[in-house]
Amino acid sequence: MDTAFRDYVEKLKAKIQIEDIIAEDEPLHDTGRRYWRGVRHDSLKVDVVNQLFKWYSRPEIPGGDVFTWLTQYRRLDFGDAVQLLADRTGVRPPDWTPEAQRAHLAARAWQASLDVATTHYELTLARHPAARSYCCEWRGWQWETVQAARLGFWDGDARALRAAWAKAGCDALTPLAQAIAGMPPGMLIFPHVFRGHIVTLSARLAATLRAEPDRYAVWRALTAAEQYFPFTPETQAAVAKAASDAAKRHHNLPGDAAGEAQPYWNYVATPGRGSIVVVEGQSDAVTLAQWDLPAVALGRCTSAKTQAHAELVAILRDHRPVYIALDADMAGKSGMAELAQLLGPLVKLVTWEAANG
Repeated sequence: MDTAFRDYVEKLKAKIQIEDIIAEDEPLHDTGRRYWRGVRHDSLKVDVVNQLFKWYSRPEIPGGDVFTWLTQYRRLDFGDAVQLLADRTGVRPPDWTPEAQRAHLAARAWQASLDVATTHYELTLARHPAARSYCCEWRGWQWETVQAARLGFWDGDARALRAAWAKAGCDALTPLAQAIAGMPPGMLIFPHVFRGHIVTLSARLAATLRAEPDRYAVWRALTAAEQYFPFTPETQAAVAKAASDAAKRHHNLPGDAAGEAQPYWNYVATPGRGSIVVVEGQSDAVTLAQWDLPAVALGRCTSAKTQAHAELVAILRDHRPVYIALDADMAGKSGMAELAQLLGPLVKLVTWEAANG
């Protein structure tokens, strides 16, 4: 999206309250707290702090910001939604040059591909018993946590995904769409949401690792079956690594199709406001969200040479306090020291206790 136009859109959002717009269509119950809910449909939740909504019983309407509501619920096109909010706020829109229009249309197509794919993955997870078991039993997440994080599951059915894109008018042949459809099957999908918009997707294999006296067992949600890795005392170390690699695969969309790697903010975090815990993995951030702790996972957004990392550091400087809680391995300790140096002396370093058993 053109920078000037993006800044204008953010200015419009800052001038409007999403709960006021939604209440014109669906009455809301003011709970006096962060989350309001629908009067007629209590599955409609509105986060009045982050200015986002999610309608759990209406998966065809992806959650998001005020523009998502206007385009998905009221069926306005994006230009009409911009004009509506411009009239409400009195904020004059920028000139719609041909270049700006082309950039805007490309950005909307990009966003639609991510939005539709995320909703498709959510629905797939909801109807896949083994993947749900992985999330709720093995990971220990409540189903409400899974829904709030908009986690999904990729079963490898590219035909169904392309049908969902076609129904929404999305081009399934763009580099981004082909990268999304080309992800390895069996993955738990994490949508990276930043200020109401899905900016990228990342994934990890939905699998568990179990040690037995003479073998390792890797269970995969895709097949709901185990693969065994037998070992002898002489081969145990090598087999342990092979089994661990088989169970802990990660996947990120390629940079030439999806852009730079982005951090993962959990759903209770507000970028630039309040306290924040910096962790390595997306799963850690989801677990902290279940505990109502705002967190951001670095994922692959670790290179100081990228714009995404520079923007993350700038946002973290607005948080107070900042807790850095990376993994206890050498890479985690090194990353913790580098990030602490960038953020200054007020950050708090956290060491995770080793799990028993």
